[in-house]
Amino acid sequence: MSDLECNSAIGNLQCRMNASEVARERLKNQWTRGDEAVRSFIGTWFQMSKDEVDTYIQPSGHFDHY
Repeated sequence: MSDLECNSAIGNLQCRMNASEVARERLKNQWTRGDEAVRSFIGTWFQMSKDEVDTYIQPSGHFDHY
């Protein structure tokens, strides 16, 4: 449906439904990208924290028993 058809028939239910569907898809895509960004940030933060802990705690092949 063209923009001209939508503009000339503002009350047309199909135009309103189409606009709603387009808006819903845009929001869905924005949320998906946001979720991916958050997961990426958390994964990077977790890996950095893990690497920092590994730097201070060097695993050895044996334990000293007293």
